Amino acid sequence: MIIINPEFHRNLWLKFSTFRLAAMPIFLLGYLYIAGTSWGASDAVLFSTTLPICFIVLCIFGTYEAAKALRSEIKGNTWDFQKMSAIGPWQLAIGKLFGATSYAWYFGIPLLAVMAFNYPHDAFGVATPSVGVFLTASVLGAVSGHASALLISLASLHSKRMRVILPLIIGIAVASWVFKAIIGYDLPFAAMGGADGAVRWHGFTVSKTHFDLYSVLFVLFWVVVAIQRLLRLELQYKNAPLVWGAFVLTVAIYMAGFYPQGGALIPEKFTAAMQYWLAFSVVALLLYIKMLEESKDIMPYKRFVAAWRARDWSLAFLNVPRWAVTLCFALPLLATLHMSFPSEGGRIEFSLFDLGLGMLLFTLRDGLVLHAVLLGGTGRFVGFKLLFYYFVMYFLAISATLDGAFETRESFEAAFMSGGGISFFLPTGTGGFISSCAAVALQCVGAAWFLNYRLKLFTKEK
Repeated sequence: MIIINPEFHRNLWLKFSTFRLAAMPIFLLGYLYIAGTSWGASDAVLFSTTLPICFIVLCIFGTYEAAKALRSEIKGNTWDFQKMSAIGPWQLAIGKLFGATSYAWYFGIPLLAVMAFNYPHDAFGVATPSVGVFLTASVLGAVSGHASALLISLASLHSKRMRVILPLIIGIAVASWVFKAIIGYDLPFAAMGGADGAVRWHGFTVSKTHFDLYSVLFVLFWVVVAIQRLLRLELQYKNAPLVWGAFVLTVAIYMAGFYPQGGALIPEKFTAAMQYWLAFSVVALLLYIKMLEESKDIMPYKRFVAAWRARDWSLAFLNVPRWAVTLCFALPLLATLHMSFPSEGGRIEFSLFDLGLGMLLFTLRDGLVLHAVLLGGTGRFVGFKLLFYYFVMYFLAISATLDGAFETRESFEAAFMSGGGISFFLPTGTGGFISSCAAVALQCVGAAWFLNYRLKLFTKEK
């Protein structure tokens, strides 16, 4: 519980003093007096003048406190002491999330109370939500902004260029988006809803307000879990791949719920199966991200191979590459695509299975090349190598392939629709299995040989 959290208590001692305790009620009483005497004591005036102050306190100041929490620990030489203490990762995560921002909440909660008691019926125009929705949006927006800032700050903890500005900007942007989403200004999936103000998700009909609220809670849950997992690594714990697998599964299920409910673009017999394609696309994206992320560190692979050879299955399980865990979700979905979406013949042959397989093969090709290029690399040229690879493969090569492709309809179909030159550099799913997948499969073989060559050189150097 947060009440008995030692990290929360420590932050309270750091953030509060006699002066700070007295400053809030003095400011609040003085502000209410000035607002009442200068601008009138109407509900609309008090609400409209308090709202920007609450935004500054909770959204900007609170996010800044969360963004600099870890930086202050490092500068104060207390971070190593905390890592050696008996405090657990969950205590550390909750304590920093709410303890570092405690003074912002001490200031912000009375301001929220003032706005709640003076909430006008037309605060946000015609579609003004209830005061309960407004308070929920305010609290969740602030917590989401603080958590996002803390997560970005924690992710860049060991970066030599660690700054407060980036976590601060991202936190403020997230807080604003969450507030607008719940209030109704900026519904993130409005296009998925119908004219009746509802969202269709996995066949269920949910009001847009409730759906955005549930979506915010879903995202916030995983942000807090990510903070806890990163803190586990800082405390020298090993993270099992189960939580990552649960994240991939839940995100895929969430996104798959937005499959089209019929329409002119997609035949009716394919609408229900489109959820598998959406889930596969999300899993393929996460697979690519993890493949790229893990290409810069060879040590988990060494630990996995050593544990496998020693038949230490628990240690091997802890060091399984996360891209391999993600691949375990992608392959069954790919098989489902093959059964649910038969290849469409005609003038242009297209197959979603070939497109999905092409996506996985291109991910494998890029992953093998990046593992070879970035093998054990921690220097300053890692970012340059990444940019150079993507510039060559996804700009120069594609630009050269598309030269003259848009001059006539025949040249366009030859390049894009019939398994032409573009299939060498991007997944297309057209022209049949051989045309869309053979070229990238050969590239994967070449990339595997290159990685094997680099591994031999790397072993000799060591």
